[in-house]
Amino acid sequence: MCYDGGRCKWHPHSPRFAEIWNASLAPARLVAYRFGHEDGRHSQVLGAPGALPLVVPRRASRRPVPFPRGPAAPSAGTMDDGVMMTASVSTTIAGMPPRLAPAAPVRWADNPAVVAVVFAIKAFLAGLLALFIAFWLGLDEPRWALLTVFIVSQPDSGLVLAKGFYRILGTIAGVLVSIALVFGLSQSGELFLAALALWIGLCNFAAAALRNFASYGFLLAGYTVAVIGISAALNPDQAFPLLLARFTEIVLGIVCASLVTRLVFPRDLMPKLVGLVEALRRGAERLAAAVRRVDWQDRAGERRQFLTDFAAVETTRASAYFESPEARACNGALRQLVGAALHVSAVAEATAGRTGSRLAADVPQIADLIRAAPDTPRGNGELVSRIVDAVDARALAEAVVRLRAAAAAFDQGTAADDDAGRGFWSDPVAAALTGIRSALVVAVASAFWIVTAWPNGAIAVIVAATMCSLFGDLEQPVKISLALVATLLIAFIPVFGTVYGLLPMATDFVSMSVALAPLLLACGVIIARLPLGLFPVAYFTVGSNIDNVMNYDLSAFLNTSIAILMGMGFALVLFAVFFPETPRRIGNRFHRQLLVRLGRLCSAEHPTVADHERALYERLAATIVRLKNEPAAARACIAGAIVALSVSRAVEELRTAIATGRLPAAMTSGISRLLTAASPGFLHPSRRQIVKTAWDARALRRRALALARSVEDDQESEALLAALAGCEVLRSSLLKAPLLLREVLDAR
Repeated sequence: MCYDGGRCKWHPHSPRFAEIWNASLAPARLVAYRFGHEDGRHSQVLGAPGALPLVVPRRASRRPVPFPRGPAAPSAGTMDDGVMMTASVSTTIAGMPPRLAPAAPVRWADNPAVVAVVFAIKAFLAGLLALFIAFWLGLDEPRWALLTVFIVSQPDSGLVLAKGFYRILGTIAGVLVSIALVFGLSQSGELFLAALALWIGLCNFAAAALRNFASYGFLLAGYTVAVIGISAALNPDQAFPLLLARFTEIVLGIVCASLVTRLVFPRDLMPKLVGLVEALRRGAERLAAAVRRVDWQDRAGERRQFLTDFAAVETTRASAYFESPEARACNGALRQLVGAALHVSAVAEATAGRTGSRLAADVPQIADLIRAAPDTPRGNGELVSRIVDAVDARALAEAVVRLRAAAAAFDQGTAADDDAGRGFWSDPVAAALTGIRSALVVAVASAFWIVTAWPNGAIAVIVAATMCSLFGDLEQPVKISLALVATLLIAFIPVFGTVYGLLPMATDFVSMSVALAPLLLACGVIIARLPLGLFPVAYFTVGSNIDNVMNYDLSAFLNTSIAILMGMGFALVLFAVFFPETPRRIGNRFHRQLLVRLGRLCSAEHPTVADHERALYERLAATIVRLKNEPAAARACIAGAIVALSVSRAVEELRTAIATGRLPAAMTSGISRLLTAASPGFLHPSRRQIVKTAWDARALRRRALALARSVEDDQESEALLAALAGCEVLRSSLLKAPLLLREVLDAR
């Protein structure tokens, strides 16, 4: 329960909401707060006016078969010789447009230009505060405090707090490893650098296998050892004071950035998150309404936008968790709502390919169809199609009911049990390649330093380690590296002008602040829109070595610039040469992931369908981002994901039928054997095995239909129909699975 007068602080009707809304810089994307709003009134979750009930028609032998009668079903509160189920369906199921929530007012502070300027001012003030304290404490390299401020700073407060928290954890781990390496291997430079390369490779491997800020923490633990450890290893007599000073400077930057972002024009993430979740919910309802339409395939853009919204929600939710106790209290309800929206989308995607014009007609009673249909191949095929359509309609209706219930729970400030899907799919091959590539970059840069004995070689190693840590796992790392090289060349003039033109005129801290303002404020505005804006700040802090007493050494500045360029060059070359990331490799790895996860889903030790759906969407969203410039490869990945969703829906139907306990023993054992046989065909891709499993599913479907014609028990009939639908969906999905196999086998 979110406690604040009985409601979550972020609930739109809570006493605190208006105050927070007026005080925060809520983004313009927030277009709705109130879930379940319709013409200014709340709709009930159960039995809402205008909702489509699920009616269980009865056949002459009094056995109810709980399948909906389609859009022509009676309205809420009526009976049609059937049993009314206590559930309602969104108006989108009846083909009506989704409910619209009132738009939030657009405020001047939500303008992107204003947001960028405010962020630049806040980052500049935090950087000056960090520099002033570092000067006052007499720290030997205050530049690291200034750089940390700009690295951690974000326009939204929650992002700063989350990033700062994991940066502290990563820095602590990096300092501890630096102590071990410096005091254990500093007497042997080659061993020290080899251990450094290995450590950075391991950290980048872990970072590539994780998500969000947990990944960022591992990145920090990796390149912090390069930043701190190398300078300490070069001065072993002063190693411990140096390590302590670097740690103090980094923590100082984090604290200053966090204080300023919370005290000066704070921008809370929770309003933005609520708006994103509402957009995700509306998108799910639109997809549910569009399932029966003939233009489903023309809605590819809308379906991809749903993936984009989901990725934005997950990233924002992970950061908002650090923002306030109220945000943490609402996390469970938000996860439930996101999970329900994903489930609606998953059911819509899985059933759209099978939904035909029959759903638009008034479907007769299923039991009468079973009895009247001729026992011929053509008659059985038509009957099976009708049953599958009815099961699909029921699944979609139940998914929308769950979505509306989750929205109402959040609307009322009720914290439901957080049983939404968890976990994600990591790609061990891609993570391993990232780790190996990172270790090679550091090793090659270190070898160059040792062979040439270049005094600035240490900077080249540090830059190479930082480059492969921050950009090695991003999409198109080669293009990003080239962009950074271009940024370095462009930034040379303003950085040089600041260091050798403006700073020499400064006589005190105030005049120094004025000299730094043009460069740092301009970079702050760029960072708010483009992360590459951080690089000129890093170039300035490393090249200027800003301190209480400045030392203007032009040759040192030029050597540092060349060292930075060399470090970037090492990373760029190895990114381009050593297993470069190509659209084909990305697509092949995604299809391979689908097959492996489907195999595990069919096995005895299987994840829940909610876990499977959430992880699939997370991986698909990440893959689509990497393929944003390759539409053909992106479409192939989406097609494979739809096949996987269809298989998972079939597995869920079969397991649900078994869970009823009403199936004959022979049927239960047959389903178990079917799923067990399907697992190896996915785990070890084989067309022969998958096709054989499809034929087994067909035989089991025919057996279920024969049993359904003869049984008299209502519950047993319902379980058999669910098993029949599951077998048919599995059969048709397995026949599409060779599309995935072709991609995977081509990669071998």
